[in-house]
Amino acid sequence: MSVDTARRTLLLNQRHRPVLDMNFLSTTTLDSRSAFARDGAGTYETSTGDLLSFASGEPRIGDQGLLIEPERTNYFLNNETPATHTSPTLPVGLYLLWCEGTGSIAISANTATISGVNGASVTEGAPDLFSVDVEGTVDFTVTGDVDVAQCEGPSPAIFQTSLILTEGAAVTRPADVFTLDLSASNTSEGTLFIDCVRLNDGQIGQTALLTLDDGTQDNRAAILRNSNPSLGIRGFVVSGGVGSALLSSAADVAAFVPIRAAVAWRADDFALCSNASAAVVDSAGAVPAPMTTLRLGASALAVDTPILVRRVRCWSRRLPNDILRGMTV
Repeated sequence: MSVDTARRTLLLNQRHRPVLDMNFLSTTTLDSRSAFARDGAGTYETSTGDLLSFASGEPRIGDQGLLIEPERTNYFLNNETPATHTSPTLPVGLYLLWCEGTGSIAISANTATISGVNGASVTEGAPDLFSVDVEGTVDFTVTGDVDVAQCEGPSPAIFQTSLILTEGAAVTRPADVFTLDLSASNTSEGTLFIDCVRLNDGQIGQTALLTLDDGTQDNRAAILRNSNPSLGIRGFVVSGGVGSALLSSAADVAAFVPIRAAVAWRADDFALCSNASAAVVDSAGAVPAPMTTLRLGASALAVDTPILVRRVRCWSRRLPNDILRGMTV
């Protein structure tokens, strides 16, 4: 943290004390109001390339922040010692095959009907997205020195996620589900801030980075990343099932680049800032009914966004636009 950033943070805390401040770059301890679930083990790659293992139900917090990912199953068997073999049965859906090492992997249909295979072997940095149109098995042919491999899916929106270790059977890594109880806080006005890194380039549509809701989609304030019809960071506030404000930043933030975004609300007064951009505002709209639950990388429906969360902050007041812009630098 730079001296200027530290000074801004100190002044902000003195003037506008947050009801929540979690910095996952400096602590591995969750706030006492939070709950975390993942019914299975998981891995985490550090900034230096070390692979860490985490037990079932253990938050994956490392030197790059808290890792949140949706559920995935790896159908490549014995994937730490990759060899030619026939897969388990793959359900209908999209799959991504990727590997690391100097070798390659070719994929072909066995009992499954598949499409979309690019015809070339998969190599490090060049994965292959394919579709299983009729469930069944596929053949993986390994050539040369492949260190690890993963065939993950099925999903309507596929992108590479963290390594899922397998032996003689497919392994599912359930979603990382983080929630935090803010029912004791006033949400008739407020501000949400997130500092995070998106971990994919291929996700289509609108995906949640940070959401505060009442357990439904009908009352919520959220920071989203949108890819269709236009790229960008969005602030979305919904009251009684009706959109009160849809605020869109002018520019997108690429995958693997930090996103620092803040959305603020009170009746007829909404704003969004992202990565030091000028505030995008809306001066008409109702506030949501009391919101109780904060979610990371998820809406009330599902975890849908693979992200590294570096810091999350929340205030029970609508902070001024200049403060919003300053905190997103």
